[in-house]
Amino acid sequence: MVFHDAGTYQTDTDEGGANGSIMRELDFSIFTQHNGLQACAAIMEVIAVQVRTTGCPELTYADAIQVVGAAAVAATGGPMCDMLMGRPDAAVADDTSVLPSNCHDVTILIDGFTRNGFTDPATSLVVLSGAHNIGRSQVTGQSMCSRGLGPLTAAPNSFDGHFYNEVVDNTGRRGWFDSDDTLADNGAPTATLMTTFARDHGAFLDAWCPHYRESSLLGVDPVANGFILNDGWTPRLHKPCPQRDEGGANGSIMRELDFSIFTQHNGLQACAAIMEVIAVQVRTTGCPELTYADAIQVVGAAAVAATGGPMCDMLMGRPDAAVADDTSVLPSNCHDVTILIDGFTRNGFTDPATSLVVLSGAHNIGRSQVVDNTGRRGWFDSDDTLADNGAPTATLMTTFARDHGAFLDAWCPHYRESSLLGVDPVANGFILNDGWTPRLHKPRPQRDEGGANGSIMRELDFSIFTQHNGLQACAAIMEVIAVQVRTTGCPELTYADAIQVVGAAAVAATGGPMCDMLMGRPDAAVADDTSVLPSHCHDVTILIDGFTRNGFTDPATSLVVLSGAHNIGRSQVTGQSMCSRGLAPLTAAPNSFDGHFYNEVVDNTGRRGWFDSDDTLADNGAPTATLMTTFARDHGAFLDACCPHYRESSLLGVDPVANGFILNDGWTPRLHKPRPQRDEGGANGSIMRELDFSIFTQHNGLQACAAIMEVIAVQVRTTGCPELTYADAIQVVGAAAVAATGGPMCDMLMGRPDAAVADDTSVLPSHCHDVTILIDGFTRNGFTDPATSLVVLSGAHNIGRSQVTGQSMCSRGLGPLTAAPNSFDGHFYNEVVDNTGRRGWFDSDDTLADNGAPTATLMTTFARDHGAFLDAWCPHYRESSLLGVDPVANGFILNDGWTPIRV
Repeated sequence: MVFHDAGTYQTDTDEGGANGSIMRELDFSIFTQHNGLQACAAIMEVIAVQVRTTGCPELTYADAIQVVGAAAVAATGGPMCDMLMGRPDAAVADDTSVLPSNCHDVTILIDGFTRNGFTDPATSLVVLSGAHNIGRSQVTGQSMCSRGLGPLTAAPNSFDGHFYNEVVDNTGRRGWFDSDDTLADNGAPTATLMTTFARDHGAFLDAWCPHYRESSLLGVDPVANGFILNDGWTPRLHKPCPQRDEGGANGSIMRELDFSIFTQHNGLQACAAIMEVIAVQVRTTGCPELTYADAIQVVGAAAVAATGGPMCDMLMGRPDAAVADDTSVLPSNCHDVTILIDGFTRNGFTDPATSLVVLSGAHNIGRSQVVDNTGRRGWFDSDDTLADNGAPTATLMTTFARDHGAFLDAWCPHYRESSLLGVDPVANGFILNDGWTPRLHKPRPQRDEGGANGSIMRELDFSIFTQHNGLQACAAIMEVIAVQVRTTGCPELTYADAIQVVGAAAVAATGGPMCDMLMGRPDAAVADDTSVLPSHCHDVTILIDGFTRNGFTDPATSLVVLSGAHNIGRSQVTGQSMCSRGLAPLTAAPNSFDGHFYNEVVDNTGRRGWFDSDDTLADNGAPTATLMTTFARDHGAFLDACCPHYRESSLLGVDPVANGFILNDGWTPRLHKPRPQRDEGGANGSIMRELDFSIFTQHNGLQACAAIMEVIAVQVRTTGCPELTYADAIQVVGAAAVAATGGPMCDMLMGRPDAAVADDTSVLPSHCHDVTILIDGFTRNGFTDPATSLVVLSGAHNIGRSQVTGQSMCSRGLGPLTAAPNSFDGHFYNEVVDNTGRRGWFDSDDTLADNGAPTATLMTTFARDHGAFLDAWCPHYRESSLLGVDPVANGFILNDGWTPIRV
């Protein structure tokens, strides 16, 4: 963040520099160069506000950014640099397009540092690149020249020079960004110094402060701005806070859910959402006076008891806070044992060191939502510090490691003391709830509510209806299907019918049985009570009881059969449950509805039951265990049982007679139906009107591309070509990307008009389509030779990374499309044909090489002769770039000399 603020300075314009403008450049869809700095910006805001309100109201962002950067270096073992103070803040955003990219080579980088005004650009480049000793990359999906999310080096908390060894010797993280690797290239003017620093870390550390200080003054004049030399400035990890009677167990955390401000709570999103649901439910079912303050402490005790810990009697009566607390006093996972004990002392614990050790035992359970921590070994560094040699907590840590009973005995007194911090039981009229007993499941009153009524489309606020978390993509796809069907011949289709029928279609499309479905369900007018849904943490007894209350004729059998839906699909559950293995396919073959799910659960193979609720069905003695084994040994028995139980499920809570249901015996779902021919769509820039990815789901994964395209288009329009259309920009920049990664340079026609409305994106190909559907689609696009164009244009998958998350069973998710995603050279065809490298990232790629496919021969030809592919590229790319547009009518000109330039 430090250099991103300062590095905008340009000597030729005398603009930009270390002026705090980065705090005006936080719309990362526009200022894409800053993508990945979201957390830094949030932390900087918190620090600046805190310093201004506690004694330094005149602190500018410009000063704060540079000084905090110096502090981060010192705090991780680097040198302490004296810093000048007095930078003014900018009134407007800088031109961030001049910042270096992780794709730039050493020549471009040195040129950039020269234009920044560095005295010795090449040396400053090498020295300041040493900042990559520490930290983690947050760059997601915007660049082919970054290895994505992860620590920048093998020891990302130590500012000691090991970065240079990793780049020069190709060890560890090996230079996380391509721009780092280029500094050590043979013959590079920076290579010698890179090697020097790799062999002599002291030389690097000695060089750091002068170059860092020069960077921190880019674009500012110490004399004109009245700078003062803060020679004695010393950043500290911890400074004792003034004592005050504020904060405590007062429910204020429910006012502190803007995680861009209250960064200490980051990772608690799901907990807060669950707490809200619990509090609302309890208040509306018999305890309207429940406060958040009580709910949080009591539910915490319940979670401990429910996972095998002791049952603690809890006091009730805490009032809720009217305002947010000062969360900056909370412990951090970076704090060492001394700071932690000091914090517990200021909290008012009777025995701070003991309470610290005991309450840290809460880390027995749960999942971290803090990204990029590695290992188990004490998930947080603050845990590890408790067992350090000589730490005042080390002996008790060892005691609890050797005697778990001693820990469990100590838990309740310390948990109760924690639950009463900042509150007075007497003043608040607390009562001792000695008999309070949390339960995982309590029988509910029977009522005729809910059912297959489409209410889920009213329950898409996943912060409230947490049981549906992970169904975001399904809901978006369902909306698209429903709207499309309603507008093309069936306006009366309800969501209730659409959901059940599309579910049946998904089973049939993946190899399962075709079930005849009844139609006629009305849609609900309000949301259902989703708290009655099963959880992946429920055991078989609770699950059968739930199916009984649903009204199934044979609850245990229906439970086993319908769990077979987990044959297919991918889990999208993120961070809400300890009983799911997270994001991933549910089984080892998630596209085949054939019964293998039962083998994986019963025989503990493959994905082994992705949810704990699946595993419980096969437990010894479970009333479902026999049928689970039967289906594992006889898939046909499962497939025969599917339709009756699926149909019964699809009619829960609805009356076929009362609702005038009709039996649609002949209903047959199809993956593809020929569409009427019409002259619509094409290369018309409409994609820039189709950026609501909850509606235009076919474009999911193109967020970063769209943001970059907007930046390029705005920049070109404001620097000499105001008439540039998105339609032209998209096609020309695509050609430039191919050329920039080693592919052929294609002459491009210019003059496409922009569309006034969005196109019908449902006609786009899917990664689930097979070769027949794909060729048919290219035929309807109007290609002269559809099969050949399909094979040639699929070669675009030589380069780039997939950003598809969670919407398709036919993509391997986030990752490079090929083993060499920066080289447009034809290796894509080898990977698909020979099943090497990434092996065809999308299923639609693999289908092109299937035996007997009309595209298979050409796929093999291109795999064996990359030159043939490269020769074929431009004619087919140009034809694609003119789909739906008329060069004559639109006054196109042939831009024969158009040459994209990298810099």
